[in-house]
Amino acid sequence: CNYGPSARVIDNIISKELVLKYQTDSIANEELYDIISNGRVRFNKSDITYEPCALYFIESGDLSLLIENCDEQALVEFR
Repeated sequence: CNYGPSARVIDNIISKELVLKYQTDSIANEELYDIISNGRVRFNKSDITYEPCALYFIESGDLSLLIENCDEQALVEFR
């Protein structure tokens, strides 16, 4: 079960429409969900008070993502 803070944030993010911030980042939706699902939120690099949507920094394998977690969608930026 996903009870930790990182797991709860990731569950919340993947429950939304994922949108790539830059169209040059071409990746299948299923792969993007897998990358995020297998990642860990780095709260020390995140800004949960950012307005209008919280910013979460997620590391998954060799990949780093900055995700703007809004009410209806999550905007994904590869770092």
